[in-house]
Amino acid sequence: PAAPAPAVAAGPSIVFDPGGPSSMAVFARAGHLYMVFDKSLPIGAGKVNGPNAELVGGVEPVPATGGSAFRTRVGPFVWPKIERQGTVWRITPSTRLVNAGPQELRVEPDPAFLMGARLLVRANDANAVVQLSDPDVGDRLLVTPLPVAGQAVSEPRRFPDAELLPAFQGVVVRPLNDDLAVRPVREGLEIGAPGGLHLSP
Repeated sequence: PAAPAPAVAAGPSIVFDPGGPSSMAVFARAGHLYMVFDKSLPIGAGKVNGPNAELVGGVEPVPATGGSAFRTRVGPFVWPKIERQGTVWRITPSTRLVNAGPQELRVEPDPAFLMGARLLVRANDANAVVQLSDPDVGDRLLVTPLPVAGQAVSEPRRFPDAELLPAFQGVVVRPLNDDLAVRPVREGLEIGAPGGLHLSP
């Protein structure tokens, strides 16, 4: 019989328990790993558990509207494993991909929409958009947490009015137009603007 694969040493995990149904988004930016929730959580909600907990920086809150946001300092190459068990979310940072990548959500341009051209992200469970300002970069982000672990827009995309940043969980939009709006709709998540989006450079 084949020899068993060597066990991967368990590392520290960041654990959140919102105490009820919740959605989460996770993305890395400017040396930090961000964790965004669709509900209000207390400042000290994120706990670091497991061996080598000192390898993960402290979990600090980030001001947000429409939900809660936290971040921790990470190295340049991180592939977090994201799990949800009941009401508990567990994020385990790793320096290599030890599990399947995110389930990629489709992003579909919809140039013929009656109210003007838009983008649709096929995220049927989207129900909230959380707005936050990156404390380091200073720009505004519109983040959509999702309730199913591993669903994300993980490939970056750029349009004249909006940039979709790579995420490990959920959808992260950086507006390039002050009038840009992101909202849940029946078909998923709509990214639009008055008069329609510019879909081509």
